[in-house]
Amino acid sequence: MSNLTPTRRDLADMLNFAGSAAAAESNFLADPAARLEAFVKTEGDTSGREHYNYTYAKCFTFIDGRSDRHVFDRELLMARRYLKIDGGWIRLHRESAIYRDPDSGAILTTWRNPFLERDVEVIDLGREFNRKYLVADMGRSLNIQMSVSGDDVYFRRQFLVSRRAELQPAEYPLHGSATTYDLSENHDYFTSRAALENPKVTSAPSRGSTVSISNWLPWMEMGTAPGLMIHHIRFAKIDGLTDLPNPDFVPALVARYPNAVKAPATFAEEDANSTGMGWYKQIIDRKRGGPG
Repeated sequence: MSNLTPTRRDLADMLNFAGSAAAAESNFLADPAARLEAFVKTEGDTSGREHYNYTYAKCFTFIDGRSDRHVFDRELLMARRYLKIDGGWIRLHRESAIYRDPDSGAILTTWRNPFLERDVEVIDLGREFNRKYLVADMGRSLNIQMSVSGDDVYFRRQFLVSRRAELQPAEYPLHGSATTYDLSENHDYFTSRAALENPKVTSAPSRGSTVSISNWLPWMEMGTAPGLMIHHIRFAKIDGLTDLPNPDFVPALVARYPNAVKAPATFAEEDANSTGMGWYKQIIDRKRGGPG
């Protein structure tokens, strides 16, 4: 998707944002509530309308201090809806993904692990991930930063996780990579100041990129082998599902997860089963004949 590729102008503006941020801060979105609403308008739609975010990731291993292999790609759809509540917003979010061969583009159901020299079964992703976005959390758990350059607005959001891993190596020697699950994501969003300042616009056009660094994916069966995963992700907010680059993507999602293209209807707090690793644990437990 060519419209997801940053231009030379984009890159130049990114370098200039830091210098222009202080001046822009004094007259644009200095209020935390306004800043949060602008971010929701960028990431979603303040009218409550259902919408989609499309992402495509190139997934690399990181071993011995170097990017070692481009091992697979991940194509993911987020079906979302934002609802206004006292003090902020609720994000109703469903994400579904498939994995692809990086050379042929074929959808993977098994993957040849080059480190183990054997095939492993791929576990797709299909989960709800709802969240409250509260003004009180701005600058704390909602680490959202903003810079402005002319009509260009750049949001950066950091998402850092370090917790006890759902898949402990002692119990899951193939699937558990460490006793803690560590994740670092840095999301960059690009949008239009004119759209954000227009009260008639509820959804500002946006696109961007994310770099995600995490433990091994459990289905890779890497156990506690040293190394990390790096996902280099492009994304864009889209209104419909008819103009995606891979025509087999949405049918493949719906065949696996019939509700993939529908945002959740009700809010439920995230628990251990609705995290990404919790999702994999449920599937692995089910395959092992456990309670998942």
